[in-house]
Amino acid sequence: MQIRSLDPSLARTAAPAGTATQRSSATPLTGTVRPTVVSAAAPGESPLPGPGVARWAAGWQRQVGGAQQSLDYLGALGRNLGELKTGLSRTLALGTGAPASLRQQRDAVAALWEQRRQATAGTLDSQGEWTADGGARRNVQIKGLDQTSLQSPEREALSFSVPGTRQPLTLLLGGSRSPAEALRALDDALAPAGLQARQDEDGTVWFSVAEDQWPALRDGLTVRGGGQRFPAGQPARPRMEAQPDVLQARSWGLESTADQRATLQAVVRAQDWVRRQSDTLRQRLAEWEDALPPAATTEAPEALAQAEQTARQLGEAAGFGAWATLLPALGTLRRERVEAVLAPR
Repeated sequence: MQIRSLDPSLARTAAPAGTATQRSSATPLTGTVRPTVVSAAAPGESPLPGPGVARWAAGWQRQVGGAQQSLDYLGALGRNLGELKTGLSRTLALGTGAPASLRQQRDAVAALWEQRRQATAGTLDSQGEWTADGGARRNVQIKGLDQTSLQSPEREALSFSVPGTRQPLTLLLGGSRSPAEALRALDDALAPAGLQARQDEDGTVWFSVAEDQWPALRDGLTVRGGGQRFPAGQPARPRMEAQPDVLQARSWGLESTADQRATLQAVVRAQDWVRRQSDTLRQRLAEWEDALPPAATTEAPEALAQAEQTARQLGEAAGFGAWATLLPALGTLRRERVEAVLAPR
């Protein structure tokens, strides 16, 4: 399985087979495009709210709001990519060096991508895929926990100290366990810390972590072993690598003509991804709107009674009674009548 990277230099990097969050189906950036399916609801939530007040349930509104925010964000990203593409095409046609404006356009794309999580309320992950519940996650590798270590029969007790957990998380690897059983044990051991272990088709072991927890995990995770897979003694920080982002504009070269052509190709692929994801979100929002049940006819009398009760309460409050009497009278006054009264006789 390949990472759907917009950077040609990352085309051969392996990607995990699955993550903890609901994700859109894999859509390669080159070749045949498959339709993306966006989850309509987070696990445990109804895809659409029920009638009455329940239709405005916070969970459903959060999903709709996240989709709208992501759509707005993709629109801004698409415009910046379009400006960069125009600048690159002009520079290549003239055969000149990259002007300062072209670098500014590239940096604008990079800066906007770096604002992705905040701008989309966590619904657009580092691979450019949409998650309905706003729980975008990042996939990382922990060196020393790979296919080889899971297959090794040597017994070893591992102790993980994860930021945010009070007690170390322990795990026993080796023995008669199969690699699949060892992977499940690893996943179960790390679950209390919000980590989930997966193995992709290439055998790479990936750990899924919430994006907002990744910096703390990167800087604070320590592991103590028994000398086989990890050193014994004092806990040590393992080497970790995050799955590269699908869009890495900071690395887009502009120095030479070859760099500019490669960057132009990356921009075109990025535009294609933005269009596909935008179309998917528009379709999802339209489906949500069409599937909303009409308001029940029994709700109208209840709403009217509530409005009348509120009006009576305001009329009985100090000061509101006078306004309740005065405002209807003022509403019937016409300009001509006022001018006639004020005109000098």
